[in-house]
Amino acid sequence: MPLSLQDHRNPVRFRNVWLREIPELQNSNSSPRSYVSSFHLPPKILARYVRHYRTAKGHEFTITLKDGKLYGEFYGRLPIELLPHSRTNFWFPNADAKIQFVMDKNDQPTRFVFDIGSEKRLAKRVN
Repeated sequence: MPLSLQDHRNPVRFRNVWLREIPELQNSNSSPRSYVSSFHLPPKILARYVRHYRTAKGHEFTITLKDGKLYGEFYGRLPIELLPHSRTNFWFPNADAKIQFVMDKNDQPTRFVFDIGSEKRLAKRVN
């Protein structure tokens, strides 16, 4: 599996980088970091989330659907599968991150809250 280090488009240097394997847990009571989804949403429902979103700082996020699975593209990185936890909440595999979509009265997403670690970022739908 490839390794990607975040640089946020700023010059940085990394040294003494250590890697360790984190085992997958199959327990549904586990934290989002080790969450394995058993909740299923049909492609028709997932297709509602396929849009472009933008933060107040101008960062653009794209949500896509491929082979019946939802993916998020964040900060120009490769797509990451979003695992459904409920109809509007999705977790990232092997990360302490999740997305909660906010729906309008027609059950269409207007924005999402991107919760990563202790930070929350709001991204509004742009199309």
